[in-house]
Amino acid sequence: MHVWPVAMNGEHPAVCSTPDGIEALVAAWATAWNRHDIEAATRLVMPNVDFVNVEGRWLRGREEFVDHHRQIHRVQMRDSVWTNLAHEIRLIGNDLAIVHLEWTIKGDRDSDGAVRRPRHGLFTWVVWRTQNGWRITAAQNVDLRPEVAHRLTAGVAASSRTYPSPDPVSGFDLSGHPLA
Repeated sequence: MHVWPVAMNGEHPAVCSTPDGIEALVAAWATAWNRHDIEAATRLVMPNVDFVNVEGRWLRGREEFVDHHRQIHRVQMRDSVWTNLAHEIRLIGNDLAIVHLEWTIKGDRDSDGAVRRPRHGLFTWVVWRTQNGWRITAAQNVDLRPEVAHRLTAGVAASSRTYPSPDPVSGFDLSGHPLA
């Protein structure tokens, strides 16, 4: 087990072997969004977050994250309702994971104020476990096209899956299974 001394952003990483806190992070994102609580959403990201939204706007750091989300929740997203559909967690190490989160949103508006049709999307997060819990350190969000079958929700009953972390040194994952 290795504990990193201090993260570059000032938060202290912690060692973890379970994704329970990631499950809570996924749920907390939807709760913060639906309450339009930007301060709560901000607590879910690292201070130096890299966050790319569905339009391709690259937000760097909490300040840009906060400014952008306050702005869109004033008008465009003020009546929006976010729903997590399914997610998958891939542990990269004890304190680092990739999360794929399929979502839907309804009630958001175009720039002219017209209500949009409900949309589906896929978030990819890189999350890091700190002393304060799991935090999003990088995110890429994309709208999904309706005519494309989506990996997480197409015929899958479970709403979340977790994959063990690989250990390239031993050739086995952390569950002891050989790497392919």
